[in-house]
Amino acid sequence: MPSAKPAFLYVIGGASGPHKVGLSKDPRRRLSQLQVSTHQPLTLKKVTATAARDPRGVEGWAHWLMRDRHLRGEWFDVAEEEAWKHLQAAELAVLCDRPIPYGIRRMGVGRPKLSATSETKPTMVRFTAETRQRILDLVGPQGMSAFIRSAVEAELTRRERPRPNPKTD
Repeated sequence: MPSAKPAFLYVIGGASGPHKVGLSKDPRRRLSQLQVSTHQPLTLKKVTATAARDPRGVEGWAHWLMRDRHLRGEWFDVAEEEAWKHLQAAELAVLCDRPIPYGIRRMGVGRPKLSATSETKPTMVRFTAETRQRILDLVGPQGMSAFIRSAVEAELTRRERPRPNPKTD
């Protein structure tokens, strides 16, 4: 019985980014498919066969690790080296059977669908480049979500405080 074709993890991008981080049985063919849809010359920058039994889990982990730099689909505003570092960390996480964080879809592409009973629902927030950089300078990329949640909670608390009514005081 012939063995299954291995899955490859790859980073594809232009000279200065952005970069597509993905999974394919034939990365060179995938590069060709992507190239026809853009005027920017693309290059297969990094590629490796994965030893993980769950290659889609590796891809999902990598996308989750870069979630704050997500542009669209599997494209991220990251340098080639950063994308590769996240792919390697994701592969290690899957090989070590680390629990998959909330939000990773194990099959397919895109954001997870939320059930009607979900307690938390993701909300997209867009910032100017300057505001985003100020937040990153304060808390770093790993603390960005927690910082935004706490800032929103503090503002809600401030706005919900009863205000004195000058007409009744």
